[in-house]
Amino acid sequence: MKFRLIALITIIALVIVTVGCLKKSSSTNVVTEIPGKQKMIVVVLDKQTNAPIKDAKVYIVGDNTVYTTDDMGKTPEIDVEINKDYFSKYTDEVANRMNCGLVNIVAVKEGYGKHLEVDYNLYPGNSTSVAKIQLSKNKKATTNCNLPDVNYIENIIKAYERFEGEGIKTENMIKYKITVTDESSKPIEGVKIVIPEAKLSSSTNKKGIVEVDVPFDNSSRINYPVLKDYGEVTVIAYKDGYATKVVLRAQINNDKNNTINLKLKKSDGKNYNYEIVQPKDSWIEKLLSSYN
Repeated sequence: MKFRLIALITIIALVIVTVGCLKKSSSTNVVTEIPGKQKMIVVVLDKQTNAPIKDAKVYIVGDNTVYTTDDMGKTPEIDVEINKDYFSKYTDEVANRMNCGLVNIVAVKEGYGKHLEVDYNLYPGNSTSVAKIQLSKNKKATTNCNLPDVNYIENIIKAYERFEGEGIKTENMIKYKITVTDESSKPIEGVKIVIPEAKLSSSTNKKGIVEVDVPFDNSSRINYPVLKDYGEVTVIAYKDGYATKVVLRAQINNDKNNTINLKLKKSDGKNYNYEIVQPKDSWIEKLLSSYN
């Protein structure tokens, strides 16, 4: 009986230790789900004087509420929906590891040009996020495209480095020509091109060119009041000896041939560079005209 009691205690102890070790080891591998909302304040300033602008109207795209700034140019505290749906177009490896969401902001004030803040990175946490926006007096509309979180770029590069895919086929396929050169404008052969949204990979020929068919899709995971008349894709270029190149929001037009020129920089390490294509002026004008 004594032996059985000792054995039972030993088993229980082993179970407790094992469970504790599992919890400890898994904590570094499990991706924490970020909250659905984050508190933020928008501060609107005069671009020339940096003075606060009172009674500016601030809109969070997708939210019909109008937020008005006070004497300090600040809006009330806003509960913002964190949009992670934008990343769902990529693999789960990318989407689940994102540590931030995106929010788009419009600011309007009589006597100033309207302003669109694109893809402001919103990080969930205990403190309130503060977004600062500058308006220009008597100027046309302005736009600021925020650079993505480095974590976002690194995850995309890693997730698609070994990706192989023949692409999605739909009723509306668009020709897309991609030309890759080095810094001396010499064509680079054998550059692996990946377009995640199309689930497509291919390689450049001796002329540094690859031509592919991609589906046209102008739907948006952001609830803009005005639909874009063009599609957007991500283009990634891999080649040993060169820094990986990532182009975000590369534009695909439905009624014309589409081309993009990529320039790769030589690199001995795991370096990369990226760029983000600003939305078309015609679309920005239509979008901002819906906010008064």
